[in-house]
Formats: sequence, structure tokens, C-alpha cells
Amino acid sequence: MADTALRVFSFHGLLAEKIGAINIKSRADARKRGPFMGENNDLLLWVNWTRRDAAVRRRPYFRQYPASSGGERAFARQLQTEITQRETARSESPIHKKAKEALGACLKKLVADGRSVPWCYKDDQASDFPISGNLLSDVKEVVVDTYSLKMPFGMTYRPDVALLGDKIKNQRVFLGAIELELSHEAELLKCLLCKATGAPLMSMDLHGADENDITEEWCLARLTETTTDSADGLRRNYVYLHNMLYSVFSDAPLDLLEDNQHQFVIFVSDDDIKKLWDWLLELQKSLGLSDADVRLQKVRLNPKEKTSVAMFENEGSIAGPSWREHNDHQYLRVTLTRPQPKSGPLYRYHLVLVNLLTLHFDALVGYKVGHGEKNYDSANPIWVRKKDSSSSVMGINSMVSLTCRRRSRAWRFDTHWSDSLGLCAGSPRTGC
Repeated sequence: MADTALRVFSFHGLLAEKIGAINIKSRADARKRGPFMGENNDLLLWVNWTRRDAAVRRRPYFRQYPASSGGERAFARQLQTEITQRETARSESPIHKKAKEALGACLKKLVADGRSVPWCYKDDQASDFPISGNLLSDVKEVVVDTYSLKMPFGMTYRPDVALLGDKIKNQRVFLGAIELELSHEAELLKCLLCKATGAPLMSMDLHGADENDITEEWCLARLTETTTDSADGLRRNYVYLHNMLYSVFSDAPLDLLEDNQHQFVIFVSDDDIKKLWDWLLELQKSLGLSDADVRLQKVRLNPKEKTSVAMFENEGSIAGPSWREHNDHQYLRVTLTRPQPKSGPLYRYHLVLVNLLTLHFDALVGYKVGHGEKNYDSANPIWVRKKDSSSSVMGINSMVSLTCRRRSRAWRFDTHWSDSLGLCAGSPRTGC
């Protein structure tokens, strides 16, 4: 047992942030912050509060997985074990099968009727403002149990329910997924799925459900219930977002954002930068977006120009400390109009962009909440932008209680912090 562990992926980099077991609030929070490893590169699992007896509670702690040593090999072994267990549970559980079919039928009717399934939560670790969306925004097809996504860690993920949009290049856009869970443990597989899915991933907890109670209406109620309207005050649905999606779903007031566009700074290899450039141009064309809404720039270093060197240092530090390992002489800057409302071609462009970066490219990405942002403290994993003291403060990503200096914080994340396994980083939000 251990009281602390190293987060494999964090804003500080790979295995660079230590966290205490007591600082993790729930299994959902553990999924957001995990996976975890020990000082000797042994794979660790977070264990929630438990009771020794009626009077004594055991504090949270970290324990080793079986056969947890071996670094990347331990990851691969544990992932394969959990995937096998997941498939077995799915095939053997009558509750899971009935709920999946009922939920699929319910969602297909909602899509046909043009109805929505709104979600909203407040993540104090990530924002001073709510994060919200509509699970069925732009959805045209609901696929039960047959849609597959190839994950960046080398395995295939088959969600219980996949939500798909209009076709681009003869392939429907992946807009979200729903997982039905018989337990809510913070397994390694779920920790990585949360970070590798470039669209909202919602889990619905089936623990304690009676097979006779499961109907389409029951599924919809459980999918949308909150702690306020739940009979026992517990919430049984959780929304997981990759950090990059916070830029899409944040409800930060528009009058605090200074302009209606934001920027992504993307570091990939020379071969990938051309491929990504071509894909994004084709995506823009397919969605009918103008150059005013989508602006792509290849930024190349001129080592003889001090301003060029300074710009690279600044935007590289926004992306992360390892930006030179991805590309030390060129990167891609993508300027986009914010998707308001959270639907339509701009919304789909953002989701496809995140899917490309998380599933298909080894990329390090920085986010700029507006034009001309500068990183004044490159040693700090969360960079700050000063605001006029008369302005209300906007906090984005790690938008925690802001001080009287009226400072706001901006997102920084690794979309795909990759090693030879292709493990994907950038911690998404878990539900609350």
C-alpha cells in the first residue's frame, strides 16, 4: 500500500506529478487523474474509502496491480486483461444486454424527433464556469454494440452505444459514446479511454439495477438524473471529456473572451504536419467553412531572427516542456471561430480535430484562449494572463479560485503524449 503515486500523464509532463490518495475525491476523479505508477514504475490502482468494521474507516490508498512491474509491458498486460473481462461481462450479463437495447431504442426515437439530452457539470479543478453540452447535438445515427474505434494504445474499443453525425468522405463523424457499467472502478482501461476519446464519453452506472425495472423510460431517467433529482441523492451518470474539448463546451461568458476566436498550437513530426494540414483543409472544405472561420498557418523557425526564436519559445512552452521532441523547427497554428451554438459545422470541425489528434497523430498541443496570448511564466505548467482589474475574471482549465489580481488561467495539455505503446495523455474531466 502507498499513500502517494505518480500520475503517468499531467500538465507537468510524464511521471512528473505526485498525488496523494486522500486528494482523490471519487472513482470518477481517479479515472480523470489516472493512470498511476509508483517510484519503481510499478502500476498502481487507487482504492476508495473502505470500512474495517462499523466504526473504523480505512483511508484511500494505492495498491499494486497483480504483476504490476515491467513498465510498458505491465500496461499492455493489464489492458488486455481488462478488455477480456469487459467483453465477458457484456456477453454474460442479462441486465447489461437489456439496458443496452432499451437505451439504444430510446435514443433512436429522440434523434428521430429532434430532441436533446443535455448534460452539465461544474468542475472546480478545471473551470470557474459550468461545462455543458447536448449529447445528441448533430447526431444522425445511433449504433448499438457494433461501432469500433482503434485506440492510440494499440487496441480496439467498441462502445455500448456510439453517436454518429453526418458523413465526411463516406464516413460518419464520431460525436460521442455511452458506456453502461456494472461497476464503477477506476480501471486502467477506463483511465485511458477517457483520455483517448475525442468526443464526450458518458458512462451510465447499472450497479444495483433490477432487470424487471429496465425500460426505455428508465434508461433515459438514469442517463439524465442529477444529485438534485435522484431519489437517494446519488448521480449514476458521468461525463468524461478530453481537456482539448473544454474549449468547445466551456460556458465562460462570451463578453470575457475578448474575441470570438481561439487558437491551437500543434507540434507534430515533419511527415505528420503535411498530412494533418491536408486533412484539415479537406475537413474545412467538406464542412463548407470559410477562411474567416478556419485559418491554418505553418509556422517555421528562423534561427537568425530573435523574434522568431522568442515566438517559438513562447508557443512551445504553451504546448508543453517536450515540444522540441515533437518538432523543434515548425508547428501548425489553427485559429478557429468558437462554436456558438454548440452544434453545426464549426462544432463538428472541433470534434473531428480532437479525434484526429487523439487517435491518429502523436501530437503535443497548446491552447490559446484568444489572439496574442503570451506565456509569461514558462516554468509554470499553468500559464496566466493578466486581466484589467475592472473586468470579471475568466478561468479556463485549472480555472480555480482566482485571486484579487484578477488573473485568468488558460488550458495547456498534451493531446497525445506518446511512448512506444502510444499511450495517450491530456487528462479529461470526469463527471460529477
